[in-house]
Amino acid sequence: NMADTPETKLKKKCIEVLDALGPDCWYFKVLGGPGQKAGVPDLIGCYKGRFFAPELKVAPNKPSGKQLHEIAKIQAADGSSDVIWSIEEFKKFMDRVRERADW
Repeated sequence: NMADTPETKLKKKCIEVLDALGPDCWYFKVLGGPGQKAGVPDLIGCYKGRFFAPELKVAPNKPSGKQLHEIAKIQAADGSSDVIWSIEEFKKFMDRVRERADW
């Protein structure tokens, strides 16, 4: 889709990676807007009991203070969360989630 933003394109690629994980992985896409808590990451998921929530950004866009605050709170609660800038970074992020799930 020509109208897709770079971040929408990145999100679609990330979802393909998650779909390939099969029934061990549950996730949903967070749609920002009224009624949605500010700063919640773009994807929220669970892989074999491990919570993950990446915030997807494509330069020059940067995460907001609220987004960084939510990421820090998720990390403090022992979930996996980070700002992800590329599909390669997302694959590494999910590899870390999977390693934690297999402890």
